[in-house]
Formats: sequence, C-alpha cells, structure tokens
Amino acid sequence: MRYRNIRNQNLLIIALFLFGLSSVIYIIPKFEIDPLLNREKLLIEEAVLSHLFKNNASGGSGIAAYYFIRDSPDILNKFKDHIPIVESESNSKLTDDFNSVVLHRDNGKDGIIFTVHDMDRKLNGQVYVIATYYVASLNGGSYEYLLEKINGEWVVLSSNMKWIS
Repeated sequence: MRYRNIRNQNLLIIALFLFGLSSVIYIIPKFEIDPLLNREKLLIEEAVLSHLFKNNASGGSGIAAYYFIRDSPDILNKFKDHIPIVESESNSKLTDDFNSVVLHRDNGKDGIIFTVHDMDRKLNGQVYVIATYYVASLNGGSYEYLLEKINGEWVVLSSNMKWIS
C-alpha cells in the first residue's frame, strides 16, 4: 500500500513537471524576451507611418492640422518635427454627428488617426504589415505593406490598398 502511494506521488510529480515544461515551451515564444524585437517593431512602425503619411487617399496634410498615432513616447518622438503635427491619439476626439470627424481634443482642428495593426514576420525576413487611416465616417482606408531590412533600415517594398471609404 505504501509503495503504491509513493509510486502515484512520483507519477503525479513527473506529470506536473512535463505539463510545466510543455507550457513553458508553448508560452515563452509568445513573449518578447529580447528588447531588440521591440526596437525592430518601432523601426517598422516608423517606416510604415512615414509611408502612409505621404501616400494615402485622405487628402493628407491639405485637410489636417494634426496626425494622431498610438500613445507611445518612442514612436511620437520619431515624428516630433513632422508637419502636420503628430500627436498622441488620446489628444483626438470624434464629433458626435453622423460624420464622426476627427478633431483635436483641445483646439478643435481637423486631424487624421493613423494606426499600425498587424506585423507578421515572414520566413525570408520580410515583414507584412496592415495599417489604416481614419478622417471621418466616410473617409478612411487600409493598406497592406511589405517591408524588408536593407542596409540596416526597414524599407517599404510594396503597399496595396485593401479598402477605402
């Protein structure tokens, strides 16, 4: 009887160990342990936003006093001297009417919200990215980007419009 309990206890310990090991093998790749990965994402986001600022169907800087992007000091700092002014998305608001126009929260000037949604690294080292812009309820669009790191810089190889309104 005593032998059975020790045997069951050992089997339970081994089972829990294997479960923990399999969990670690599954979970660790989901987290970005290497800070270089976050830096790479920042550089990719900068390349995509720089391209999207210049190449979108919104009418661009002619209609907007502000460009709004995600609330990250690192990415906001990359565009500190940009015209139109680039600010945190938290400084924007949408009007309450049918058009839902983007405005600056404090001064009411027109703006455009730019968002980088998905980044997917391909086996060949290229990166696939989806980004959108939003001006008003019937003025927005989404683009697919393919980027590659060339001579240490992320370069947009292609951009394709996915949808526009």
